[in-house]
Amino acid sequence: MPVATVADIASALLEGGEYAAMVGFAGVITPEMLSAAVGRATDGQLAGVLSAVVSGEMWVEFDHLVEGLDEPGRARLLTVLGALPSDAFSRLQAVGGARRLGAEASELVGAAAALR
Repeated sequence: MPVATVADIASALLEGGEYAAMVGFAGVITPEMLSAAVGRATDGQLAGVLSAVVSGEMWVEFDHLVEGLDEPGRARLLTVLGALPSDAFSRLQAVGGARRLGAEASELVGAAAALR
């Protein structure tokens, strides 16, 4: 499937508030497709994705999301992580501290903590 088609599907999901579905895509599409999808998302939509991760305890999917992103995508995710509400961010930190996140996701959460 072409990258642009996947990015179009992701945009439609995000526009419809289907954040958990978008998180689920992270583990089944290529890094190029994931980066294109995140590149089209607004910061508000990325915040919705992160809220879905926390509320749904989608830790494995969060790992896939972080691992699949290119550097610009990770930089955007870092910015949005740094602005998450305190309760959601604390939950991510606790999960990372309990080693329930992969190394790259834990590192990103740690970097976001330094921005807060």
